[in-house]
Amino acid sequence: MKKENINDFRSEIFKLCNEIKKNDSLHIIQETLEKLFMCENIEEKIPSNIFFHQIAKHGNNQFYGYLFANENFDMYKDIFPMAKSPIKEDIKVFEKAHATIYTLIKLCTEDMRNNYPKIAKVLDPYSKYKQISPIKENGYLNKDLYKNAVDSFKNSDLYKKVKNSAVNMFIEKIDQIEIQKMFMSLEKEMDRCPLDKVPNCAKIILKKRPIDFEKSELLIAHFLMLFALRKSLENACSLLFTALVGEELIVFSEDNIISIDKNYKNVINKVIQVTLLGFFSKKYSNIAGEIALIHCNPNQDYNIHEFGIIHTCTSSFNQETGETSNMTLQVVDNLLNPYFILMDSIDYKN
Repeated sequence: MKKENINDFRSEIFKLCNEIKKNDSLHIIQETLEKLFMCENIEEKIPSNIFFHQIAKHGNNQFYGYLFANENFDMYKDIFPMAKSPIKEDIKVFEKAHATIYTLIKLCTEDMRNNYPKIAKVLDPYSKYKQISPIKENGYLNKDLYKNAVDSFKNSDLYKKVKNSAVNMFIEKIDQIEIQKMFMSLEKEMDRCPLDKVPNCAKIILKKRPIDFEKSELLIAHFLMLFALRKSLENACSLLFTALVGEELIVFSEDNIISIDKNYKNVINKVIQVTLLGFFSKKYSNIAGEIALIHCNPNQDYNIHEFGIIHTCTSSFNQETGETSNMTLQVVDNLLNPYFILMDSIDYKN
C-alpha cells in the first residue's frame, strides 16, 4: 500500500478545511447561524436572537462561545433583556460543530494527555476559558480525515522538542491551578506586548545560551514553547471555524493593497503592516485574530506570500480615497506559529 504524502501542518489544515466544505451537513450549520439574524415574526423589529449572537461572538472563541452563552444565559439577562436563547436542536448543531473543531485538539494532544495530562491541558486553546459541560455529540467529520493534520503537528520540530523535554516531568509535579496561573501570566505578557517590542519573559532567556539556562529559565523557555504550540492549535481552530461557517480566507492582493507600509522582523516575530482599499469585517467572529493571506509583488524582484494573524485593524474614510483599512499582521510559519523566530532561539537539550 502506497504511503500518503503528508505536508506541513498549515497545508494539512487547509486540506481539512476543504473536506469540511465538501461535507453535506455544512448547510445545517449555516442555516442555524442565520436564524440568529432573522426576525421570528413581523412584529419583531430587531431579531431577538441577534443579542445572543453578540454575547457568543464577544470572546472570539468560535462555537465554544455559543455553548458557553447558552449554559450561562441567566447571567446575561440583565445586560441584554431582549436576548433569547436558541432552541435545543440549534444548540445540538453548535455542539456538533464545536466537536468537529475540538476533535483536532484532542487528537493533537492525545500523547501528552496520556503521559503529561497537565501539559495537555495547557496546550488546549479552550482551557483558558471558563468550562462548559462535556460535549456528547460527535463532529461532522470522520476521525480518519484528521490523521495527516495530526501527524504533521506531532512531527513538527517544536512539538517533538516539547514532548521529549525532561521539564515536562517537573511541571507535572506542580498543582494544575498554579500551572494555569503561571501560564496565563506569561500569555498575558506576550499578548499585550507590542509586536515591535520584546516581552520581558523572552528577554530573560535571550540573554543566555540555552546551555547556560538556570532551572527557572528552563521553565520560562518551556512555557514559551507551549505557548507557541497552543497558538498553532488556536490558529488551526480559527481556520476550521471559518470553513464551518462557510466563509473564505481573507486575501490581500494587488486588487486591494494600496501600500505595504512595514515589513520587518525582530527576535520574536515577523510583522507586515499594510494599507488596503475597503472595509473588512467578519459576520461570525471579530476580524482581529483571524488568519489572512498577503499575496502580492511589490516589484519584479520581490514577492510576498505570507499567512498572518490580523493583530490590529483600523478603518477610515475620506473623499479622496474612500474607505481604507490599516492592518497589522503577525506572520505565521508552516506550523501556524507566530513566534517561530523566538522558537529558533530556544534550542536547549533537556
